[in-house]
Amino acid sequence: MLNDTDEALAATAVVRRLTFAGEVLAEETFELELPARGHARRALTEALLATDDAGNEVGVVDFVGADGGEVPGLARLVHDLADVVDQRLDPAAAEVTAEETSDGAVVTVTARSYLRDVVVLADRADRSASVDRSLVSLLPGETARFELRGDGPISAEAATDPRVVRSANQLHGDPIGTPLP
Repeated sequence: MLNDTDEALAATAVVRRLTFAGEVLAEETFELELPARGHARRALTEALLATDDAGNEVGVVDFVGADGGEVPGLARLVHDLADVVDQRLDPAAAEVTAEETSDGAVVTVTARSYLRDVVVLADRADRSASVDRSLVSLLPGETARFELRGDGPISAEAATDPRVVRSANQLHGDPIGTPLP
C-alpha cells in the first residue's frame, strides 16, 4: 500500500475473495498504518490468493476508519481475477433509474450481481453533458449515483439508454440497438 499524502493514514483493511453473486469465499482483516508519503506491505493468506473459479470471482479490499466509515485517501480496491473476456459477467446485472434535474440528471445504478466498470457516457445522452465519476465497480446489492450536468434537463429516458449507461458486463450480451447520432 502506498500513502501519497502528507499525513499518516490508519485503517482496518478488510480483504475478501467473493463470487460474482456476493458469496464470501475467504476473508481477512488487519490493521494498516501508513506513514506520510510511506508504504507498507502485507502478505495475504493462501485462502485469499487461491481461486476456485477465476471467471466467477473477484478480490476486494475495503478500508474502514476508527469511526467505522470510509478513510479519506484510501479507496476500495477491486482485483479482477480473470480478464474480462474470461469472466462470466451477467450482461443484465445493472438496474438503472434516473431523475431529471434542472441542469442534467442523476443516474442511479444498482448491481444485481458483480457489475464491472460502470461508465455513463453523458455526452451520448446530451452533447453538452459531463458526468462526475466513471469506471465504478459494484458488488451485488450496491448502488452508485452518477450526476450528469449539461446545459439543461436531461430526460430519464436519454440518461438510462443502454448505449449511455455501459459496463464491462455488456461485453457478454447481445449488441445494443443502433448507434446514437
